[in-house]
Amino acid sequence: FSGATVEVDIRLKGVEALPAANVTCDFTESSLDLKVVGLDGKNLRFFKTNLEKDIIPAESAFRVKKNHVILMLKKAKGQYGYDNWTDLCAKGRRQTSAAAKSAEAADPSSSIVSMMKELYDSGDDQTKQMIGEAMFKAQRGEKYTDQDNLKMPSLG
Repeated sequence: FSGATVEVDIRLKGVEALPAANVTCDFTESSLDLKVVGLDGKNLRFFKTNLEKDIIPAESAFRVKKNHVILMLKKAKGQYGYDNWTDLCAKGRRQTSAAAKSAEAADPSSSIVSMMKELYDSGDDQTKQMIGEAMFKAQRGEKYTDQDNLKMPSLG
C-alpha cells in the first residue's frame, strides 16, 4: 500500500498468445486505459479514471504474463513520501495534488478542517459521535467539557 508502485493484476486467459501490438495501456496522472484487441475474437478494455492518487505516467508500465496482464502504476510522491492507497479509484471527486497544496497555502485552517473531515469519514461510530458533538458545540459557541473522553486510561 505505501510502496513506490501499485500493481494491478488483470486475469485474461490466453493473453500471452497475442502479438505485443494487440495489448496496449495508456497512462495519465489520474487514469489508466488498458486495451486488448483480438482475444478470443473480442476486444477488451479496462478503463479507470479518478485514480485515488496521482501517478507518474512516464514511469508506469505493464507486463503481459501467462493468463494475465500486470499494470505497474508509479506513485507520485506526496508531501511526506509515497501516499498510502486503499482503493484503486477515489470514492468522490479527487483534488489534484497541486490544487490541494495551493488551497492549504491560501487558508491554513482549511487543512485542519479537511483533516477533521477525513477523520470523521474514516472513523468508527464512537469517533464520529465525538467529532460530531464537538463540532456541534463549537458552532453553538459552547466549550466541549466532556473530560472523561479526553483522559488516558491507566496502564496499571
